[in-house]
Amino acid sequence: MSTRNVSPGDIEQASDGRMEAIVLKAKKAFSGTRWLKPVMSLRGVAGAQFGRKIEASIRQLSEGNGIVKINLRRRDAAVVMTVDRYHELMALKQTCEQLLEAEADRTLSDAADDFERLYQRITSNASAAAADSLFDADEEALRASFRPGRTEAE
Repeated sequence: MSTRNVSPGDIEQASDGRMEAIVLKAKKAFSGTRWLKPVMSLRGVAGAQFGRKIEASIRQLSEGNGIVKINLRRRDAAVVMTVDRYHELMALKQTCEQLLEAEADRTLSDAADDFERLYQRITSNASAAAADSLFDADEEALRASFRPGRTEAE
C-alpha cells in the first residue's frame, strides 16, 4: 500500500483489516490441531515394534489420528506424526509469525503516531513563542521567576 495521499487512519484501518484476517486464519489453524495432545495422553508404541514394521506402523498412523509416541526402554523417546499433521503445525507456525509481524507493524505505527504528535507540538507556534520568550528574557524577568530549590541558597 502506498502511503502517498493516505491518512494515518487509512493505514491503521488497513492494518486492522490485515490483523483481523490473520486472526481468522489463526483460529482456523488452531481448530485444526485438536489432535495435538500432551505427550502423556498419546498412544505409545515400543520403538522396536514401530521400527520392525515401519510400513505397517506408518499405515496405522495414517489411519489413526496421525500421531504416536515412541517408547524406548519404557521411556518416552519421540513423537512421530504424519506429513499432513506436520503441515498443519507448519501452517500454525506461519500464522503465528504473521501475527507477530502484524503486531510489530502496529507497534511501530503507534510509535510513529506518537512521534508525529510530539513533533507537531514541538514545532507549534506556542512552543516557538515559549522558546523565544525564554531566550529573550532580561535579567529582571529571570530574577522575578527564580525560585531556589533545596540545594540553592536564597
